[in-house]
Amino acid sequence: MLDAEVTLLGVSVERTLYDLPEAKEPKSLLFLGWMGIVPVYATLGFDFSLKSTAEAKALLDFSLTYRQEASASFGLSYQRGLPLDWVHSFQASSPDLRGDVALTGEFSYELKLDPRLEFLVYGLAGIKASLEPGAGIVATASTSGGFNGKAQGSLDFVLGTAGPAFDLLNIEKEFSFNIWEGEWPLTPQILAFKTHPQSRTAAPGDDVSFTCTLDSPTAPTFQWYHKGRPIPGQNSRSLFLPRVNSGHVGTYYVSAKAGNQLASSNSATLTVQTTTPEN
Repeated sequence: MLDAEVTLLGVSVERTLYDLPEAKEPKSLLFLGWMGIVPVYATLGFDFSLKSTAEAKALLDFSLTYRQEASASFGLSYQRGLPLDWVHSFQASSPDLRGDVALTGEFSYELKLDPRLEFLVYGLAGIKASLEPGAGIVATASTSGGFNGKAQGSLDFVLGTAGPAFDLLNIEKEFSFNIWEGEWPLTPQILAFKTHPQSRTAAPGDDVSFTCTLDSPTAPTFQWYHKGRPIPGQNSRSLFLPRVNSGHVGTYYVSAKAGNQLASSNSATLTVQTTTPEN
């Protein structure tokens, strides 16, 4: 059995809505002294920009099951008065390929404000240091996960090279360290099933599937259960059972997890009809 998720389409567009013009950036120039015959200065400046990012994805979640039946026999057959007879036989059915497909779409939009406070010390060779706080709002919509919104904040410290000597040698090094980051939900963070798997009655050899839909703060993960036990490899929103038999009879349900929230669907019962032999 093959279970996979494929990104059919992914598009991301980033735009700068506003960037404070350099001529309007507030800056202060300070003379720190002399290093030999080289004057040393410092500048303190502020800048900010407003950016937006839109991203859309189409995801294909599918499972494929390959099934083929075969039988073989071989040996020697002997009957008194007859010569030995070599017995061999082979029987195989045509390959059977079945599966289940689910198409989901996701769209997100991020609006981010990036203020920057920069302190620059330079002579022939110097350093620059800046504090870069960030704030933004991210909204995400999904056909399977509902709507989600959150506010984000961060604070980074950036240290780099500066000065004519580094410019002449074409050397530009910059190191960034995250000091703090956090996020706060703007929408209720509730994981809840909207529709549950439905009980089914099938004949032996039929194909049966169970599915569900739910509201989720983030993209959820799934696990299907049969008679209270997890089914290995069944981690999609839908469960596909090819050619059911008496071993498939029982209750089925799915659990979903998103972040630190866990929810389980109602149980559905699969009944496989049995034929009564005629007298």
